[in-house]
Amino acid sequence: SIVIRALVTDYLSKHPVKDEDMKAEYDKAKAAASVQSEPGSNSSVNTTESKFLGGAKGDLYSKKGILEGNHAPTMNSMELSGFKIKYNEGSAFQMLYEEHRAFVSTGSGKAAVAFRNQEAGLLSQGKFMEAFDLNAQRVRAAYGNKYNDALNQAREYYKNNIVPQLQEQLQQRATNH
Repeated sequence: SIVIRALVTDYLSKHPVKDEDMKAEYDKAKAAASVQSEPGSNSSVNTTESKFLGGAKGDLYSKKGILEGNHAPTMNSMELSGFKIKYNEGSAFQMLYEEHRAFVSTGSGKAAVAFRNQEAGLLSQGKFMEAFDLNAQRVRAAYGNKYNDALNQAREYYKNNIVPQLQEQLQQRATNH
């Protein structure tokens, strides 16, 4: 993770992303997201050529007002269930800003609080992959397959890097009680 972060930082310092390029990608993705398929057609809704990424939150590129990372499971649910994962190490995937802000896990509304409590309940029971999948299922229900690659990358990162930490913390709790 540290090596990847250093490589990404080095690459971005040598090849900065221009605001107009990011805006063009955002506009393209937004236009693709608004396309509705015709009944009976084989085209899928909410697909785009843009590539969204998943992994550690700190490794994901964000651009204020355009693109940001969404933790899965949410950091609040980790905290509610008593787990400690560093914010930038938490599993996440890139989303368009407007869609992230509208997503059920974001914000302080009743639905967001209930969703995070549901995730926290799964985490508390040691159902770590189910907590991730709850988030992923809601993303797919809201946005179709648009974020599939990013979700798959984030899930793999979560399974290999975060779940072992959660299992260790759960084991420590059992030992201390």
